[in-house]
Amino acid sequence: MLGLPDLGLIGLNEMANHAKNVAAGVAIPVLVDADTGYSGGPLGITRTIREFERAGVAGIGMEDQVTPKKCALIPGGTPVVPLKEQVKKLQVAVEAKEDKDFLISARTDAESVNGLDDAIKRIKAYEEVGADMVGVAMSWVRKEGMRQRTLDALNRIRDG
Repeated sequence: MLGLPDLGLIGLNEMANHAKNVAAGVAIPVLVDADTGYSGGPLGITRTIREFERAGVAGIGMEDQVTPKKCALIPGGTPVVPLKEQVKKLQVAVEAKEDKDFLISARTDAESVNGLDDAIKRIKAYEEVGADMVGVAMSWVRKEGMRQRTLDALNRIRDG
C-alpha cells in the first residue's frame, strides 16, 4: 500500500480501511496480513479482530514476531515472542470473534531462530488454542538447491 518494505509501517486503522476497500471490490474471500495483531494486550487484540470483521474480510493472519516486526524473508533470523505470550494473544483473538466464520491464521517465524522443532511445537499450541490455520515460515525455502530440505521439513510439519 505504501510501496515500502514489510517492516510494520502500516497501522491498524490504515490496514482495516484498505482491507475494507479491497473486500468491497472483489467477489472472493479476503485474508488480511495483520502482522503481530497491532497490539500485545487483550483489548488491542480484541479491537483488531473487530475492526477486520467490520471491514468485511474473511479473516486475518497473525505472526509471532517481536515488535517491531520485520519481513520474515530478510536474512538474519526473525525473533519471536515467548510461546505463552503468543498463545494468549491467539486465545484472545479467537474469543473476540463475533462472526463464527471469521478465520484466524497463525504463523510462526520461530524456525529461523529456534529451529524447526520449536516451530512445530508452536503451531501445535496455536491449533490447540483455536487458530483455524497454522503455518511455518521457513528461512531457506527460496534458496537454490533447497527442494529436498523443504520437502523433508514439510513432512515433519505435517506429521507433527
